[in-house]
Amino acid sequence: MKTTLTTLLIAVSLICSAQTSLKFTTDNLKEARQLSDSIALNAKRTFKYNSENISIRGSHYFFNYKNVADTTNVMTILFNVKMVGSNPSLEIKGTPQYQFDSTSGQFLDLFPFWKKFINKNEDDKILTSKGTTFLRIGEKRFLFSRDLYEKWTITLKNF
Repeated sequence: MKTTLTTLLIAVSLICSAQTSLKFTTDNLKEARQLSDSIALNAKRTFKYNSENISIRGSHYFFNYKNVADTTNVMTILFNVKMVGSNPSLEIKGTPQYQFDSTSGQFLDLFPFWKKFINKNEDDKILTSKGTTFLRIGEKRFLFSRDLYEKWTITLKNF
């Protein structure tokens, strides 16, 4: 009985942890939205989901969030859209695959997500003095950097 309860507890723990993991590449638009929500909900300021749309050519998908206190402060999370299995010559559309590309904003709005989901060991003071950092995870390289106007960007690059 004790072994059964222990096994059940471990199984429930694994299921719960699997449900909270984020996917940076997915075939499911709902999972792309979950990643976007995680970025916005971890911000220092309160952002509310505003809209989503696809680019004219269909190569990018955007999720937009507005700062509740300042509606001119908008956070956009960009995904690249790749049509897996498509063959235009054979008129096969393929299946859309959404891969996180980037998001930009103020440091204090992006850093909590970076620290929680990408690099738990990152120090905010060191990062702001350097102005850039990256972390390579397998074939993915996450870059967190500042531009000349104090705008920060998290970008994902594949190798």
